[in-house]
Amino acid sequence: MNYKSLIIFLLITINLILLGFLYFGNRDFKQVNVSLREKSYEIEYLLQKNELLQSCFTIETKSNHHKIKDDIELISIQHDTTTFLSYISQFDRTVIVLYLSNNDCHTCIEEAYKYLEDIVAKNIPAMVIAHFDHFHNFYNHYLSLNSDVPTYWVSKPLQVFNQEVRYNFPFVFVTDTSFVVRRFYIPKSEFPNRNKQYFYSLY
Repeated sequence: MNYKSLIIFLLITINLILLGFLYFGNRDFKQVNVSLREKSYEIEYLLQKNELLQSCFTIETKSNHHKIKDDIELISIQHDTTTFLSYISQFDRTVIVLYLSNNDCHTCIEEAYKYLEDIVAKNIPAMVIAHFDHFHNFYNHYLSLNSDVPTYWVSKPLQVFNQEVRYNFPFVFVTDTSFVVRRFYIPKSEFPNRNKQYFYSLY
């Protein structure tokens, strides 16, 4: 191999080595970049969950100790009519109430129903009050859940909280013939352990 050929060989070798460094270095950089992006998404998700949890705490605190109207008309799935007063007065203990509407988080509703079914099976008084625009929407919703929990339709939204507060998710509370709201709780599906702890405390 003459001098010129040697120089060309060395240049080609050096270029191949540099290309190798660039390829593997760039690949490592991409992997690091992907990992950082994933961690960033995880942190953002955790921050959002924390913000949601703080919001739940705030609403739950504000919503306790409000009084509900006792003359609310309740319509059953069989179209029987009663009032909130009549229903609550059947029991000599507190009643667990789940309130929901057609705009609420569906997975949150399913989560709450799951625990209410266990509660009803233990002969603990519980009920669902559902606000839908039309009775047939409520009827379809009830059939889709296939639940034994006593469920009633109301034509107007239930007001049990400060006027400035508005919800897009279901909530649970405990009351009796005083119709004062206690143990107000928002069963968000993002917090399954928190939900379990709350509902088990009602047994």
